[in-house]
Amino acid sequence: MLKYFTLLQFLIMHVIALLLLTIVNNWLLFFLGFLFWYTLSHTFGISIVYHKLFSHRSFVAKFWVAPLGTLICLTSFVGTPQRYALVHRIHHRHADTDLDPHTPKDHWYQGYFGIMYPDAVLSKFSEHQKKSVVNDLFEHFSWIRQLTLPLQLCVVVLFYLIIWYTGGISLLAAVIVASLASIHAGLAINYMGHRRGLVKNWPLAAVLLLAPSFNHQQHHTSTGDYNEAGVHGFDIGAMIIKHLLLEKTQ
Repeated sequence: MLKYFTLLQFLIMHVIALLLLTIVNNWLLFFLGFLFWYTLSHTFGISIVYHKLFSHRSFVAKFWVAPLGTLICLTSFVGTPQRYALVHRIHHRHADTDLDPHTPKDHWYQGYFGIMYPDAVLSKFSEHQKKSVVNDLFEHFSWIRQLTLPLQLCVVVLFYLIIWYTGGISLLAAVIVASLASIHAGLAINYMGHRRGLVKNWPLAAVLLLAPSFNHQQHHTSTGDYNEAGVHGFDIGAMIIKHLLLEKTQ
């Protein structure tokens, strides 16, 4: 049941988002809330915490970074850190092969939606192999073992009840739409960065999607570096890490 939870959330929340947009009554609050939560979810939650910290272990963060990023990503329908890291690490180890959970080399929809629904490819690995890929996460962040499905549901429901109570329908719609937009930004960058089975850069798309870095090739070359932009690139996430979140370099 757990393996379908992220996909089910993803589909249901698109329907809810469309319905909420029809009854927004404060568009200023909606746009401000959207920009704030999109930045928090996409740049901080997904890119810095789930991607750079959990998936690549590229820096040692201050004590509050991992829990806060996990809370943001859970309430943005991204799923647990161990599942995200598992899919992303396998992607890097087997990029653009038949063992890549989200390569677009054969089918565009696998390249785009494979991150959200990678189970067809993950089934090719044994449970022991999958556990070995993310064992270090359980060693360094033991509390992620407690992120059971009931707990995730409780956290998501409670969070959105608080948002609704404090900001009404307009803020609720803003947070949900921003959460989905932040996920689609990541899906789009990955898809365009691997079209036809080749790792490439799409700077214009990255800028338009407010992506945290513009150098996809550099990222696949130096996965242990939290600055994914290289010498001539620009990585917003790396700047935030360096000045605000870094405990010490590994």
